[in-house]
Amino acid sequence: MAQTLPSDLENKIAQFRQAVYEMRLIGDFEYDLTANMDETPVFFDMVPSKTVNTKGKKSIRAHLTILVQNSFRRSNTSVLVIPGRCTSVLQPLDVCINKPVKSVLRKCWETDMIEQVDTIMGHLQADKATSCQLDL
Repeated sequence: MAQTLPSDLENKIAQFRQAVYEMRLIGDFEYDLTANMDETPVFFDMVPSKTVNTKGKKSIRAHLTILVQNSFRRSNTSVLVIPGRCTSVLQPLDVCINKPVKSVLRKCWETDMIEQVDTIMGHLQADKATSCQLDL
């Protein structure tokens, strides 16, 4: 289920866009030098299909740690964080690309696990096991 959009969504979007505009003017860089950085965890063990944290817990925000912020500063990189619960509006590729890719990866993982169990149980010959391919 998707997150509920904040009641002050329009205000948050306007503030974010204004902050991007001001950061661009202060840093004297063009829009084509703007990049998106996202945390898209993909686990080697794909079992979880839900959030890593329990409901109500804050997400891990590694990009906000002092170590990461200092690294950005040293490389003369400005960082602006998208307001909470606004990702679907301000980062449409997160919804359109990341989620489908993770779904395909999950299906491949499930197929592989089933094939491994079947092989172990003797239902398939190990040399006939197939691999899932990413057809994006």
